[in-house]
Amino acid sequence: MSEPTPRTVDIRPGWLVSSQVKDNPVRQLVVGGTPYEDTVVRKGMEPRLPYVVGFDSKKGIPPFIDESVLEVDRKYILGHEIREQTTLQERPEIDRCIESLKTELTEVEADRPEELRAYAESRSHFFDALVELYKDPQQRATKSAEFLQGLDRSQEYLHGFINEWKDQIPEGTFHADYTPEQAAAIRRAREIGARLAATTPQLATDYEDPTRSNLDLARIYIPEDAEEFPQVAAKAIGYAIRRLLPPDKLAELTRLHRKHLLEQQTGESGSEARTQHNRGAAIARHEQGIPVDAAAMTRGRGLTPWTVDEATIAIELSEDPQYRNGDRVDWKNIAEVINASFHEESPRTGKSVYDVVRDHRRGIKRGT
Repeated sequence: MSEPTPRTVDIRPGWLVSSQVKDNPVRQLVVGGTPYEDTVVRKGMEPRLPYVVGFDSKKGIPPFIDESVLEVDRKYILGHEIREQTTLQERPEIDRCIESLKTELTEVEADRPEELRAYAESRSHFFDALVELYKDPQQRATKSAEFLQGLDRSQEYLHGFINEWKDQIPEGTFHADYTPEQAAAIRRAREIGARLAATTPQLATDYEDPTRSNLDLARIYIPEDAEEFPQVAAKAIGYAIRRLLPPDKLAELTRLHRKHLLEQQTGESGSEARTQHNRGAAIARHEQGIPVDAAAMTRGRGLTPWTVDEATIAIELSEDPQYRNGDRVDWKNIAEVINASFHEESPRTGKSVYDVVRDHRRGIKRGT
């Protein structure tokens, strides 16, 4: 989408004007070579759907979309609606939705290939709800049989698309572990984080204070997100910080943040508070009848399975120009960042990071 554009003559119906999100500017998008101005409307207009989107060229209703849709996704979803009633208008009605959907997914794959599956799952969730909505006799009566058949075909296409992906990436791999909600949260955190990195370089300076957590910084820079979605907001700050700081500085500061957090929770290393914390945890396990788990103790010394968060950052940084020299990736620096972020010691090595990224790309779960 382009920059916000002023609307010279407002031809929108009154209900659409009144539904527009306050202070949300009109934006222009181009579909099939034709420019359109879209309206972002408040969420919850149709509670039976994850979000609303619409366009009706015959009734003169310009494109509109729900504010809850990620901004980065809106142009693809709006483009789908517009194509159905413009460039695909000559096609049989039963074919329009699925043909527009195929174009939509092709565009996402070209622009954001690493997010294609999460996007497809999000759209599948929407189509499932839409098909369910049109089981309501009143809603069903508003659409032709061809439209409803086309909708069913699109739903089936998305299910097949995702199942084919599962065949290529077996369940249990890192991205296959994401629910649609988790995938959407990760995408939202990246979107906010990328914007912060581009517009708020002061974040890098503020992060030098180890007493300020990511959530503390989120409350300063993105207070509304921090209030409503604190985990997403904190991850967005982390994403921005990783964009702003060079690898060595990032590892150093992240290690200081972890040290401060641990001291706040359990006292300084070797202190009576830390000893009491460890003793209390052991007594609690004993009282609950939980036996000593030697394997768990070994994992606690660093031989731990990779978490989704660790793998996500490893994959993200392996594609970051700061950690690349042409085709070569600085696996050691990535390992330092991950160790500083998640571990008191240094269990992750350059080779183990390389292995986990390689296995992710092959669709294999990394156990240790």
